[in-house]
Amino acid sequence: MQKRKFAVVTQLHEKNNHDLIEYIEFSRSEYAKALRETFYAIKYSGFNKSQYNTYLQCKYGIVRRTANSIIFDAQGRFNVLKGLKEYEKKQLERKITYLENKIIPKLVEKRNDNSAMLREGATIPLFEQQNLRRRIVAKKNKLNKFKQKLNNLN
Repeated sequence: MQKRKFAVVTQLHEKNNHDLIEYIEFSRSEYAKALRETFYAIKYSGFNKSQYNTYLQCKYGIVRRTANSIIFDAQGRFNVLKGLKEYEKKQLERKITYLENKIIPKLVEKRNDNSAMLREGATIPLFEQQNLRRRIVAKKNKLNKFKQKLNNLN
């Protein structure tokens, strides 16, 4: 015997469900406001979930289940952002060490070698030496930008 599966589709027609649509529109903005307030409470202050749940229920006139939903949603978003910033910090540290240990020393060494060859009287195109100096300055600027971003993240 085969089991049958049914799919149910629900549609809201504007002329038949005007009051339900109004309720959803109103509650959506209130939910978003409560979510932002909860997010900032989690981010900036000590957070007691039970007390904050009661606070949300009193302030917004919502049931316990909705308040829990708001709190869990805000905590999830905060944890996601926190994890993302930790990942971004690791990436910046990796880029900084790569620039400091690999790229810039190679360019500086090449520039010094070219300068030594010029002092000895070898012919090296001057534009090549100038481009090398510009590349070193550009890489050091990039390194400085990464360090500033890392300081902002910390």
